[in-house]
Amino acid sequence: MSSTMGYPRPPTTISEGPHLAGEIATTLAVTSTVFEYDIAYSKKLIKGDEAIFALAKDFAKRELYKSCYSSTNYFDEYMLGGVSLYFATGNNNYLFRGN
Repeated sequence: MSSTMGYPRPPTTISEGPHLAGEIATTLAVTSTVFEYDIAYSKKLIKGDEAIFALAKDFAKRELYKSCYSSTNYFDEYMLGGVSLYFATGNNNYLFRGN
């Protein structure tokens, strides 16, 4: 795929922010199903998705999130990311189990 944007878009690395990681996990999982006809690309999206979902799931990052933001509600993004990964992979380990 080629980009139609005429400016650089360098990658950004995050080490905290489980709410953002959950939203990105959802986006990558849904995108992988849209591109399921391109098996290599779909698998690449899932691989990245699994890595970013691990950040959303990291309890230490959640505690850091609560201290940096005035919100403690990031579970909706986390659960949506997990459910999306479940639908994209069929792996029920991504379903929320209360931890």
